[in-house]
Amino acid sequence: MEFEYPSLVHPATLDGFIQMIIPALSQGDMGSAVHEPFVPTFIEELSFSSVIASQAGYEFDACAKAGFKGVREAVAGITVFDPLTREAVVRIRGMKCMAISGGGPTDVVRKHCGTAVWEPDVDLLGDLQML
Repeated sequence: MEFEYPSLVHPATLDGFIQMIIPALSQGDMGSAVHEPFVPTFIEELSFSSVIASQAGYEFDACAKAGFKGVREAVAGITVFDPLTREAVVRIRGMKCMAISGGGPTDVVRKHCGTAVWEPDVDLLGDLQML
């Protein structure tokens, strides 16, 4: 199906902007600060420029500042720039997110139902390697 409603900002693109809170909270160390998923619960202000690019595949530059507010809450501000004009095209101010927990300790090793087994691709092996 090749149909899409026209939109100022595609929902997946907006989600990508919102997800900028994760690296901002982690401050570059993706293994240290964020151990649970965060869900946005409130946005104080969300503004879009009227000249924001809306074509598929367009890439933006974004920066975010975030911090923890209590045990389960984080607050962030995110600004998205057009890389060609260097103008701010999206501003998210006062975004609050709440951590949702899985109910168990975070340091438990997850038991997956399968494992990956890596083997050579026989189509890429030479005659001597096939023996």
